[in-house]
Amino acid sequence: MPGPAPKTDKWTARENKQQKPAVLLIVSGLVQVTNTSKSPRLTEPAGPSRKSQPLALDLSIATGRGPGNAVLVWKPASFSKKVAVDQHNGVDIRWDGKSIASCKVLDDSEHYQHLVQLTQAANAKVGQMRKPAARAKPKAVRRAKTKPKPAARIARKASRKKKR
Repeated sequence: MPGPAPKTDKWTARENKQQKPAVLLIVSGLVQVTNTSKSPRLTEPAGPSRKSQPLALDLSIATGRGPGNAVLVWKPASFSKKVAVDQHNGVDIRWDGKSIASCKVLDDSEHYQHLVQLTQAANAKVGQMRKPAARAKPKAVRRAKTKPKPAARIARKASRKKKR
């Protein structure tokens, strides 16, 4: 038995038209693992698969080589598959046969609009957090004392003016 499901976040699924007429379904998200040597994996379940509607993907955690560091860390999980346009309307992420997350499948233009909305929301949040700094009174500018001009320079300027 795999144990309790890990925390997951930021799942996206999109149809990417890299080569016409083929479409690539790209699924990605973040999974929290307990060791730096562990990596999340997304795979299609064994057995007969449905050709349409939500695509079911099984999440598993693979242990890599070496001991790693025993710390909580977020790692990316991804999956890609060639599909027909609008073959799937969503993706269901499962752990030990139970659904733990889901997301809607977007095409490239919808995904772009989603990213624009996320960016605008983040910019608005940062804008609210920033408060304009109180303006300090400008300090009085100290003017440097000018050095007296040497007599030779003054004489040269005077002679130039006379020649004109």
